[in-house]
Amino acid sequence: MWLALTIRRKRSGQRPALQPDVFRITGAVAAILWICGLCFGLRDVPLGQAAAMFCATAALTGVAARLALQDRMPILVLIPAGLAVAGAVLAGPQAWPIGLAGAGFGMHMLLARRGDLLNSRSAHLILAAPVAILLMFGIPPLRGEALVLAALAAIILSIGGIYWQRWVTIPALAPVAALTSILGIVWGQGPELALIPAVLGAFGIQRMIGSNGS
Repeated sequence: MWLALTIRRKRSGQRPALQPDVFRITGAVAAILWICGLCFGLRDVPLGQAAAMFCATAALTGVAARLALQDRMPILVLIPAGLAVAGAVLAGPQAWPIGLAGAGFGMHMLLARRGDLLNSRSAHLILAAPVAILLMFGIPPLRGEALVLAALAAIILSIGGIYWQRWVTIPALAPVAALTSILGIVWGQGPELALIPAVLGAFGIQRMIGSNGS
């Protein structure tokens, strides 16, 4: 994210605005839940179950936020919300760390929509980085080829994600849900039945409430 800010500053002269406030600190806490929930949860939860739980809870976070803000929401959103809940239930209680990760991801993306998207997301993740590193000391560190691949993935997802959310109209979670679901089915990990309602629910919720950012 810092690299993306540096590139933008050189191209447009726009200085990064990363001052912490209540919303950015809350977004950083949400990012910590997302990062650490996945890191710890994926050690014990098969990929198929993790994909279903993550997609369902990330999408349901958008519904919960709209309800908390007393925002108007189409009544038909209850149908995909029910599908998402069913997917989370079918994933099983052992996947609860992934559920926290999905909720953290959803809240992080919702809060990132306040103000400039690149500045907000960068502030969340830069503030979250020290705490996330401390919490992940129990996990073997990345080395060699794995470290290079992780760095490349971070660059692609950071920069590509920003452009996706700005100019692509379909929900940002949809391709993530589809890809993880396909991988889960191909590898035969976890109940494939949980993936179907979870992915359909996540896609339907985002289409109905317009939460492209999450």
